[in-house]
Amino acid sequence: MRTRSLSQGFGVIEIIVAAAIFITITAVAASTWQLYIRIANASTNRAQAAMLIEEASEALQILRDTSWNGTIALTTLNTPYDVVWNGSTYSLATPPATIQGRFTRSIVMSQVLRDGITGDISTSGSVDPKTRKVVITISTLEATPTLSIESEMLIHNTYGN
Repeated sequence: MRTRSLSQGFGVIEIIVAAAIFITITAVAASTWQLYIRIANASTNRAQAAMLIEEASEALQILRDTSWNGTIALTTLNTPYDVVWNGSTYSLATPPATIQGRFTRSIVMSQVLRDGITGDISTSGSVDPKTRKVVITISTLEATPTLSIESEMLIHNTYGN
């Protein structure tokens, strides 16, 4: 009489279980990698947007320091502009251009009102011709979801020029 071994047939089941475990681990690793790539790209976009905002604010300060009356005072309020470097100096241009095919930058200036009694900035009062509220907005064109970062600042005619 022949005796059968109980281990026969378990090789195929073990291979199927091992393959299922391998496929599951590979799928989890692939989805984790995709998530990492998405987060890294979003982080890169945010960092670049922050640098573009910083560049715009510094360029506006240079324009202010060079000639408030020749640049900042001549802008049409509530109109989107961008700063443009021509190789030796900054200037304001409209409409805003696309930056590296990935971002748009919009710089909008508006009037500032001051309280007639205290001189503090308020929602009503007289217009301060030596101060502008500036809103700089950076938006991505290709990222999903679209990234939009906004910075607000006041710029003053510090040197009366």
